[in-house]
Amino acid sequence: MEANSLLFHFGATLFFSLLLGSAAQRLGLPDIVGYLVAGALMGLGPNEVTELMSSLGIILLLFFSGLKMNPRKFGEAGVYALFLSPVKSGIIFVAGYLLGQFLGFEPLESFILGASLACSSTAIISQAILERGWSGRKEARIAISMLILEDVLSVLFIAYLLGMIRVSVPLSKIFIHTFALAFLVLTVGSTAVIKIFKQIRFIAKEEQLPLFALGLITLFSYGVSIFGISPVLGAFFAGLAVASTPIADKIYHKLLHYKKFFTLFFFTSLGMKYTMVFSPKALLLSLLASILVWIQLFIIYVAGPAIGLEVRRSVKLGILMLPLGEFSLFFSAIAQEIGLPHASEMMGGLFLAIIITTTLGSLLLRANDRVADIGERYAPPWLTTIFDPSGIKLDEGMGLGRLPLYILSSFILFYLTGYTATELSLGILPFVLLFLLSSSLYLKALVEIRKIFGERGGIMTGLVSLFGGVLALLTGIIFGVVTLTLMGGAALSFGLLLFGYHLIKSLYIREGEAPSSL
Repeated sequence: MEANSLLFHFGATLFFSLLLGSAAQRLGLPDIVGYLVAGALMGLGPNEVTELMSSLGIILLLFFSGLKMNPRKFGEAGVYALFLSPVKSGIIFVAGYLLGQFLGFEPLESFILGASLACSSTAIISQAILERGWSGRKEARIAISMLILEDVLSVLFIAYLLGMIRVSVPLSKIFIHTFALAFLVLTVGSTAVIKIFKQIRFIAKEEQLPLFALGLITLFSYGVSIFGISPVLGAFFAGLAVASTPIADKIYHKLLHYKKFFTLFFFTSLGMKYTMVFSPKALLLSLLASILVWIQLFIIYVAGPAIGLEVRRSVKLGILMLPLGEFSLFFSAIAQEIGLPHASEMMGGLFLAIIITTTLGSLLLRANDRVADIGERYAPPWLTTIFDPSGIKLDEGMGLGRLPLYILSSFILFYLTGYTATELSLGILPFVLLFLLSSSLYLKALVEIRKIFGERGGIMTGLVSLFGGVLALLTGIIFGVVTLTLMGGAALSFGLLLFGYHLIKSLYIREGEAPSSL
């Protein structure tokens, strides 16, 4: 009977969520609104099946957020976004925080409210751009770039909130581990991804690649949780690792249907687990939040021309960015899990605000040319260019040299090796594998030095190993990491011997001569 009950639960969740999600899209709303309503109306509590599907949903949602973060695809639009997004999001965040304080929310609740209002809806805006065929427009490309940056900040905030609930690792170590993971992913991660999938191709069929990718993403997300990093942040970093590889587009299209399937369960599960209260305070929140979101249109209207964006495009960009983001509901759901007193009212208010901003934003999009005409006609004379960033290219000079890459990667892995040995009871195999990987990267760095400096490679190898050993030794002592201390001592000794040998060799050996003392 238990198996039959789970089967019914799965079928009902899938059918009614799709039904209400499709109905929401017909009304011009994001499908997640329908999923949330379905979860709330069905009256079914979450179980093992939906919880697993929900976990895979948030992992894929964050993986796709990382997958979009390929700096080489930003171009000129990304440069504009780097200037506009902090201004827009920063002002709205502060306004949202003050709104929370006005409504009597706790500081953390006000912080969550500010973060919720600062993020526009990736799903709604992307769909609007595709439906209207605006992908080639400059303002549309800037909007997508701004959404990517907002998604990144949302991911980091989600990881922080989830860390307050599920992670017992001290905050200082979480920061160190997150930095270490980010560095490894942004440097050696892409290379590792390519090599892994090359090996998989020998044993797997083409149609099996999405399943292999899904398995690897899930395993990676679990693996980083061992070091106190939230699994959702691990999924985001996995997306970053894939983003700059040649297989990124293929992985995106292959996993897209899986993402839609599992995220359905994630948002429906939110509707099942968490309550939306539509009290007078929630209704006031929805009204004031919708007004605050509309302020961003005027922020972009002013900030756009200041960095060389035409007034007309600035108005259209402001209209595009109006719909409130779906991450806001996830923020308020986590607030309920933390146990914040006004979290249910916050979710109810934000739910209504999404509907209001999406509906009115859709109406403005239909009349965007007329609104842009008005904005252009009444533009004040002080709307002039202060700084034009269009000449900056984001895709030039962003890569780290291989030498610092190998050195820093080996140091970080030595640190994580020590962490697994001293703080975790994982057995000898993970320790040995990490130690071998760390050592191989360090040796690779020494090989790179010899390649770079040619005839002087020997003495430079000793010199780098000498200073690297000192750095590793001090870091190991400060953080109490035995493996890093041992590695530092070994590298220091090796550096002294190698540097000394080549120094003596360079002083006494002449061409065709050999010193009697050596």
